[in-house]
Order: sequence, then structure tokens, then C-alpha cells
Amino acid sequence: MEQEPKWEFKAIAKVKESSADQVWGLLQDFFSLAKWFPGIPVCRKVEGVSDIVRYCETALDPTSGGDTVRWANEKLISFDPIGRAYSYGLEENNTGIEPGSYLGMMKVVSDSDHGSEIMWNVVMDPAEGWDQVAFLSFLEFNLQAMAKRMEEVIHGSH
Repeated sequence: MEQEPKWEFKAIAKVKESSADQVWGLLQDFFSLAKWFPGIPVCRKVEGVSDIVRYCETALDPTSGGDTVRWANEKLISFDPIGRAYSYGLEENNTGIEPGSYLGMMKVVSDSDHGSEIMWNVVMDPAEGWDQVAFLSFLEFNLQAMAKRMEEVIHGSH
């Protein structure tokens, strides 16, 4: 059986009138995802493991009749405070993504409009229950919502 090629995605969201350092100050906490990511009410450190691993769960999944919580353990792979970036991999989960087959990278950079951008790059094997268009839409929607929430916090409107 021939293996499908990896999926590669890149999503970018502007954070208006916010320096890269301000945005990185919010994003750099690997366990703060629940503050920024819509639909993730829980994100916490997994205790009792030697690696830095976060457990994240979504709100109830409406595609399953509204009674399934999607969850994932995500392991921090690299952390670069100077470059304002970190990468992480998906481990145990019930999202349809094979453990070890997903690598995500979050990075914050300055942009030319006196603001900054959050870049979210993902390389993964094709996932059960997803197609590429739906997965990219998922990334883009959530990244835009994260940027908006961060703008609100930075500018004091939240």
C-alpha cells in the first residue's frame, strides 16, 4: 500500500498594533492555549512525565452528536525565546491523528504595519476524519481568533 504524502500547512494571523515581544509574551506559555484557542476550555501540564507535555481538550464535538470530548497530549519539542518560536508534536489523542505523525510550530514575527504576525506551520500525515481543506480551515479560523483575543488583551479591551 502506497503511503499518502505528508500534509503541510501554513497559517498566518496579524496582531494589529502589537509588538512581536508583546504577542510572544502571551504565546510563550506552552500551557496557556485555553486562554487563546477557541473551543479549548482545558489545557494543562501532564504531571508525572519527564518531558514537557500538555493535555488539551475541546468542548463537546457537535459532529459526534455533541457528546464526545476531543483531547490530545502535545509534547514540547523545541523552545526558542530569542526566535520567538516553539515546536510540538502530537502524542496520545482521540482526534484521528496518529501519535508521532504531527509536528506543529508556532512563531511570532514583527510585520511592516507596526504590528506582528503569528505563524502556525503544521506537517502531518493524512488524518482519519479530516481532509486537507477542512484541516487548513480549522487552523486558519482558530489562529485568527487567537490573534483577536491577544489584541484584546494587549490593548485592554478584554
